[in-house]
Amino acid sequence: MTRLTCRLSTRATVLLAGVALLLALGVSAVALGATGSGDGGGQTGDALTVESLTDQHLNEQTNTTNVTVDLRESGDTCPAGCPTMFDIVVEGAEYGISAFGIQIEFNESKSTTGGSFIDGSFEKSTFANITFADDGSRAVFANALGDDKFAPADEITVGTVTAVGDDPGDLSVEAVNATISEDVDEAPSPVEYIPSFEQGDVTILDAPSALGNQFDEPADLTGDGLFEDITGDGDVTLTDALVLFNNRLDIDEEYARCYNFDGDDPDGVTLSDVLVLFNERFDRS
Repeated sequence: MTRLTCRLSTRATVLLAGVALLLALGVSAVALGATGSGDGGGQTGDALTVESLTDQHLNEQTNTTNVTVDLRESGDTCPAGCPTMFDIVVEGAEYGISAFGIQIEFNESKSTTGGSFIDGSFEKSTFANITFADDGSRAVFANALGDDKFAPADEITVGTVTAVGDDPGDLSVEAVNATISEDVDEAPSPVEYIPSFEQGDVTILDAPSALGNQFDEPADLTGDGLFEDITGDGDVTLTDALVLFNNRLDIDEEYARCYNFDGDDPDGVTLSDVLVLFNERFDRS
C-alpha cells in the first residue's frame, strides 16, 4: 500500500484542493487530468483548476448509482492505546473509481470510549492526501487517480485508516461523508456514486500490563500506538529490548500488536520486533 507521505506537485495540489472542495460541497470530481508526481506515479494531461472542475461537473449530464462505504476492522478486540486498522472498502462501484474523497469519524452515539486517528494509507495513489484533525477525531482521504483508476468490482479496498482507543469500551468508526466518481472513459457518461455507510466496531481492552517481573506498565512515547518503553521508565534502553525478548512468548496474541515494531506480523511478537526495538535506542540517543 502507498503510505500517506506523498510529495505533490503544484498542479497535483490544485487537483487535491478541488477534490477536497467538492467533497465539502457534496459535488463529485469528473475527468481528473493533470501533470505531476506522487507515490502512485504521475499522469500527463491538461491541469484543471477547481473552477473548471466544478464547471465541468455542472455542465455534464451525470449518472448516479448507489455504493456503500464500509469500514472493516482488522480484529474484534484491541488493547487501549494500541493501533487497530480498518480497511476502507467501497462496495458496488460497477464502473470503477477514478476519484474519491472520504471523511471518517468516530460514531459517538455507539462508542463508549474515545479514540484518535493516527495513520492512514492508500491502496494506490496518483495525487493523494490524508488530513487528520488536530485532536485526532477525523481523517479525510482525497485521491485523484488519473489513469491508474480502480477497475469495476463488487468490492474495492481504497485504503486503510488506523485508530487507537483511549480506554476499555466499544469504539465505532464510520465514514460520514464521501464523494466517489468515475470519469467518462469507463462509463456511458460521468458517474457520481451515491454512498451509504457501514461502520466498523472494535472492543477496546485494558492497556498492556507490566511484562515479567517489571513493576511499571509499558508506555507509548511517540503516539504511534506502539509501546517501545517496555519498562515504563520514560526512555528506550537496552533493558527494554531485553525484557521484550525474555517475555515475547508470554504475550497474548491480542496484545502482540502493541509490540509490532517490524510491522510484519501483528499476531505474535518476534525476534525481528526485538531487533527493531534494540536499534531504536540508538536512534533516540
